[in-house]
Amino acid sequence: MLFWNDHTTSDIAWNIAADEALLIACEQNLLGHESALRIWRQRSWAVVMGASGRYMDEVYVDRCQQRGVPIARRSSGGGTVLLGPGTLCVSWVRPLTDFKMSDRGVRELQVFMIKKLADQFKAISRDLEVVASGDWSIQGQKCAGSAQRRLKTHVMVHASILNQMDLSAISYFLPPPPRMPEYRANRDHGQFLRNLQMDPVVFLERLARHFPDAEEISEVPLPIKKLADELAGDRFRMAEWTTRF
Repeated sequence: MLFWNDHTTSDIAWNIAADEALLIACEQNLLGHESALRIWRQRSWAVVMGASGRYMDEVYVDRCQQRGVPIARRSSGGGTVLLGPGTLCVSWVRPLTDFKMSDRGVRELQVFMIKKLADQFKAISRDLEVVASGDWSIQGQKCAGSAQRRLKTHVMVHASILNQMDLSAISYFLPPPPRMPEYRANRDHGQFLRNLQMDPVVFLERLARHFPDAEEISEVPLPIKKLADELAGDRFRMAEWTTRF
């Protein structure tokens, strides 16, 4: 397994492209590993919609434009998120053959993988649990969401984690989502969301400890750079892609 601690860039289009490239590279055996985990950080504000997100319904577009906050669309499902200072992103790619046929359902597999990640932090955040279709929750408040992308032989589940973020920014840039999990109980962003509040160094160490045999890297693998550059230019930077719904 490849364990990639990525500090490359805060270019949101490239970061989304790198996740997609990681999935493709594992599927095509370009990295010498069947599975990989990438940790990355978005150090400037950026809005990211799911593949079918509604551009004008799920984002305060005028506010983003006024503040110079880019809006992007990923290839995976899930809802719209605000990334920026104080968020952590984890992307985990595995072959589908790691799972029994009965465990490969979209929701079942996503919850399983997100729970495996959450288990690494329960000793520190004892109230942390996985709810709905792959959220992290502490005492009924959401601190992370997840989404999934599949190709023929591999799956990627990725999570965006609110860790030490200015949560008021979410209400400024994002309206309430059109679809809400039952446990949200119609709460607004301010009531529903919270930070995980974990030292990022400890977060990284605990994840790495779960994969003791992984090859750890910090530089961008050449196949990923090539693929990500192409995907960013051909898809994720294109207004036609971002505003298609």
